[in-house]
Amino acid sequence: MNSYSINQLGRAFRKKREEMGVKLEELVEKGISAGTISNFENSKKKVHPNKIIRLFAKIGIERDQLPYLVEQEEEAPFIEKLEIDLMAIESAMDLVEVKQSHKKLIEIKEMNPPIRFQPLIEYLLGKACYKKEKWSKAQQYYLQAIQLMEENPSLQETNIASLAYYGLARSSYRENDLSQALQFIKLGLESFDENGERDHLKYQLLLSKAIYLEKLEQNEEAMDVLSELWNYMERIDTEIALNMYQLTASLYIKSKRDHKALPYILKGIDIARRNENYDRSFELWTTLGTAYLNSEKLDQAKACFEIASKLECKIRRKYLSVQNDIQLGQLYMKEGEFEKAREVLDEAIKKGKKENDAHLLFKALDTSGDCYLQLQELPQALENFERALEIGQKHNFLVLQRELALKLALLYEKRDLFKFQKYSTLHFRLSVQLAQNGGEITMQANENLQYLLNERMAVADPPEP
Repeated sequence: MNSYSINQLGRAFRKKREEMGVKLEELVEKGISAGTISNFENSKKKVHPNKIIRLFAKIGIERDQLPYLVEQEEEAPFIEKLEIDLMAIESAMDLVEVKQSHKKLIEIKEMNPPIRFQPLIEYLLGKACYKKEKWSKAQQYYLQAIQLMEENPSLQETNIASLAYYGLARSSYRENDLSQALQFIKLGLESFDENGERDHLKYQLLLSKAIYLEKLEQNEEAMDVLSELWNYMERIDTEIALNMYQLTASLYIKSKRDHKALPYILKGIDIARRNENYDRSFELWTTLGTAYLNSEKLDQAKACFEIASKLECKIRRKYLSVQNDIQLGQLYMKEGEFEKAREVLDEAIKKGKKENDAHLLFKALDTSGDCYLQLQELPQALENFERALEIGQKHNFLVLQRELALKLALLYEKRDLFKFQKYSTLHFRLSVQLAQNGGEITMQANENLQYLLNERMAVADPPEP
């Protein structure tokens, strides 16, 4: 043993002894005094190798294990620094910038770090690509992180696999694949270790599950997930809580229970204001305006949408403004201000395209089509409805497709027999599919065609095209 390795062993011995709760005096024996042990641990004087071997034997470590202890002691400063470096990189990525963080991660990966850090590094590389809006590249890194976790089950408690599934879900969502996003969230929850690290991740996964279910119009299932989440309220951070207030309110509004939505919205608005959370404030004011709009309280609704508009310059998630424009367009239509409605809805469509949010673009086109109907501009209304339907079909928005197919069938009923049959058949098939999938259905499937033949839309007939 050279002096360097003896110094390393001394530190390792003290660390192990303290971890075991063994007092120095308990190891004293003939030829090994308390002073000898102290000198060994603190590297003050040389201690004979045989005494070192004997001391380790007394705490259950054999001679052939000593080289590994030296190696671990040598690695300890490097490991500690790497942990801090990765933490700093993630903080900089979230709070400052991405480019330099990405570069540092590549450099660390090329150093071939210990295996226990490799899944986290792959995840962070995926996160960097996600922030740079390189969705496919992000997914590759996330999948690599999951593969490394599967190859190293001893790392299960780090919950990196669940973290990577969460990243995959977010990437799929940004690519407008809500069904795939939901599947990744379910896998993330299945792989989550309740006794492991990152306990906050469970609540992020559950919240995302509720969000994707709501966007897929599986509203009862979304409310069930939120009901589970409310049980963990004391453990949940402010950002997740604000999302919960907003989403719960939105689901009550969808089910025509606006009075139940109001307490959640008002509570959320107060928390968001006190925390200077502009994104959530914007979203909650828009949701409050929607509740008032549904209750025909137009002045209150307009005040809410105007406050949200003032916050628009402060929000980071620019796609949120699309929903406010859609609701403002609906307000103008209720007031008979159809030109104003058209203008704001055209802006919503532009924003929806720019932000690549298929769900909001669908709603903007659908609402704009309603506006053009009121303006008796049928060709433009039909064009917007059919563009929306294409988006719904591409992204599997089954409930939204079904509702729009009915609208198109009724519009074409006495104008184009071929398209009337096309859209009535589509409505029928979607109704059957939703019924088979357990989705909500507004009428029995075998009554759909008769309904189409007998009912007319509750708007004035536009002129013949």
